Amino acid sequence: MPIIDNDLLSVQEARILAEQARDAQALLRALPASLTDAAVAAVLDLVRSDAKALAEQTVLETDYGNVEDKYIKLRFLCERMPQVLNGKNYRGILRPAYGGEIGEVGIARGPLVVILPSTNPVVTAAHILTVALKSGNVSIFVPPKRALKTLSDFFDKVSACLEKLGLPSNTVGFLHTVAAAGIRTLCEHPATGLIVNSCAPAAMPSVRASGKPFIYGSMGNNPVFVEKTANLPQAALDIISSRSFDHGLLPGAEQSIVVDIAVESAFAQAFAAAGAYFMNPDEAQTLANVAFDNEGCYKSEFVGKNAVELARRAGFQIPDNKKVLVAKEPYVSQQSLYRKEKWAPILAWYPEADWEEACEKCIELLLDEDGGHSMVIYSRDEAVIEQFALRKPVGRLLINTPAAFGAVGMTTDLYPSFTLGSGNPKSGWSPDNLNPENLIYLRKLARPVRRIDAALAAYCGSVENICPISDKQVEDTAAGGVEDPLLDSFNAFLEVLSHQTY
Repeated sequence: MPIIDNDLLSVQEARILAEQARDAQALLRALPASLTDAAVAAVLDLVRSDAKALAEQTVLETDYGNVEDKYIKLRFLCERMPQVLNGKNYRGILRPAYGGEIGEVGIARGPLVVILPSTNPVVTAAHILTVALKSGNVSIFVPPKRALKTLSDFFDKVSACLEKLGLPSNTVGFLHTVAAAGIRTLCEHPATGLIVNSCAPAAMPSVRASGKPFIYGSMGNNPVFVEKTANLPQAALDIISSRSFDHGLLPGAEQSIVVDIAVESAFAQAFAAAGAYFMNPDEAQTLANVAFDNEGCYKSEFVGKNAVELARRAGFQIPDNKKVLVAKEPYVSQQSLYRKEKWAPILAWYPEADWEEACEKCIELLLDEDGGHSMVIYSRDEAVIEQFALRKPVGRLLINTPAAFGAVGMTTDLYPSFTLGSGNPKSGWSPDNLNPENLIYLRKLARPVRRIDAALAAYCGSVENICPISDKQVEDTAAGGVEDPLLDSFNAFLEVLSHQTY
């Protein structure tokens, strides 16, 4: 019986992919932006035509989320991306250096290593692929094992489409043999320039150890504060629709509710009417015991399940019309698992006496798990909103809008993206919604706007002050008795300046 070492196969495939990507990047750099624009349009057309099938295949293979909501995400991507990409350029001369203006050249950071999540695999892959192509980057995609076949089929179609358009072979790479050793090899390979890890926390040790620049888009441990002046019925509907969408799998979705105690009772009634089920202490403890492992991590078999199914697996029943499970917590206890990220429609509930205490509670929640991602405030008090904007250590503060929809750019004008950077520097160098500007660096161009001799005189008082010498040195030099190489050099320098022309 043949012995197959997947680690070795993965390492070998990773090395080949990295070398092919390096060669493809050199070829892609020489192609016109019009060709990569055509590639972006072709990819979005492919996703648009296959959206329903891709949504169905994703749920069938991963057992996460639901088909209808995954279809909505794919359609949103296909309709919104052309609106933000058309007419934009991120490659080559972006701004010429005329007169005194500073010019800029867009340079691709790639080849990119892109590590995909199992929660939103296809829509994340399609989004990153479009922004990578738009910015002139070759990409190597690392799929989660749970969505390997779906993504393999998708990238086969993508590769054939891009080659038909005339893009270099291996503009898009795909790691078929997925193993930790192969991922580590890709991250560390000298050919790769930037790593994008979209919501795959298990890969972060390899990403950080590589020493390469990286962007980490996480789910986020995101609180929402309901302040006493908020429109309570609207806030309740927003939070329920957001937290239950795709069974809680949109990045940026709410994880905890901090509610002003002055309106706690009224908001709890509105929340229950909108579809929340408040668990009693025994139910909350039972769910925590079965949904989290001994390390406090949310178990994969409970990811992306609806509220009714979660309750059933925990051994209790809830009405079929309930969409979100809520655990009331007196404070952020280190012993409570509900303070952590929950990859399903589950929320922790914290009452606070006023907005200032709520502000501190939100900061505590944000920083508890390498936070700094996103948060929401529901309020009609602009002074309170301003204080939250000033104090919160987050990449994005959303105001009176559903967290999941607002964070990815559905209900806001934030860049449409399913890879959301964190405001915490430990989580990568960009807190943005991933976009083409994150995947390039800007080379500056500058032309002269003043003569050097005039500049030296202006900044140093006079050109003589550049090379100060003693009075005796001046006398000796004038008499020809002493050679001064420094003074001779400076005089030669001034002679050159006198002949400058622009």
